[in-house]
Amino acid sequence: MKLTIYRLVRDPRSHHKIIGKDTLRVINVTDSFVGIGDKGEINKAEFQKLADALEPNNEGFTIQ
Repeated sequence: MKLTIYRLVRDPRSHHKIIGKDTLRVINVTDSFVGIGDKGEINKAEFQKLADALEPNNEGFTIQ
């Protein structure tokens, strides 16, 4: 499973318009990570804690 941490790229003329994502970090997460339950369920709060600890200025993450 991969955790991709990103920051949003905004249009310099209009900060409300998002034009993309800037990848800050991609890490592999093993099944032993506390955010993955015994049956494979995902605890997004634990992934959010990890993303915030690794990249404090992140604006989001995806789990693949």
